[in-house]
Amino acid sequence: RKNPKRQSCHRTVRAGTLSFSGHPGINKVVFQGRFSRAKKLKPSRYKLTVRATGADRRRSAPVSLRFRVVR
Repeated sequence: RKNPKRQSCHRTVRAGTLSFSGHPGINKVVFQGRFSRAKKLKPSRYKLTVRATGADRRRSAPVSLRFRVVR
């Protein structure tokens, strides 16, 4: 109320983690809002962070994107 012209604060909470094997080169990930059969994302705004880890334990730089679940 005291700062009506400023943006509201956003809190980040980890919703879940996915892990799977890929192969060298370009890989595509299709995410349909589910971590398991029982656990799915509720309608809200989310931030996804992707980081690849090689067999030798080297990690890539994290890449983030934001999305919204509407149903």
